[in-house]
Amino acid sequence: MRRKLALLLILVSFLTLPLASFAYISDICDGNVCTEKEVGRFMQNISKGCGNSGDCSLGDIMIVFSNVALFILGIVGSLVLLMYVIGGFYLLTSHGNSSMVTKGKSYITISTTGLIIVLFAYIIIEFLLRSLTLGTVSLENESCLGKNEGTSCGTNAVCLAEVCTQIQPKTE
Repeated sequence: MRRKLALLLILVSFLTLPLASFAYISDICDGNVCTEKEVGRFMQNISKGCGNSGDCSLGDIMIVFSNVALFILGIVGSLVLLMYVIGGFYLLTSHGNSSMVTKGKSYITISTTGLIIVLFAYIIIEFLLRSLTLGTVSLENESCLGKNEGTSCGTNAVCLAEVCTQIQPKTE
């Protein structure tokens, strides 16, 4: 009897589960992309559809991962700076004590090694982000700061409103 009741309960829950999936349209994003003030630090620059109704694409998910990676990179950079200060403090206050000099050097060495590992991880994340969202990885300068409207900023790209924008080649 208990087994039948448990199976009936599971069946009813599976039948009513889709009812809970109706999306709530929040209309919190006004422009084409959501700002930090509207959705928070980690979800800034996602599309309007993702911010308002949860209709997210792979690009929106990659933007969130990139924002989280940049936040973690900032925290790691702060920790590395703190470790440099501690290691330098040990070196400055050692007064020739070899154990304190060794301790200071180890702080600086370990923090530098950690920084190098994190920077390589960031480069790999950026490479994957660009290759998955753009389809190509461009190593050219993509900045349009200080350039005139319509000047070239990469392969099949021009500056439009200070943003490097891909253009479609003309086919005849």
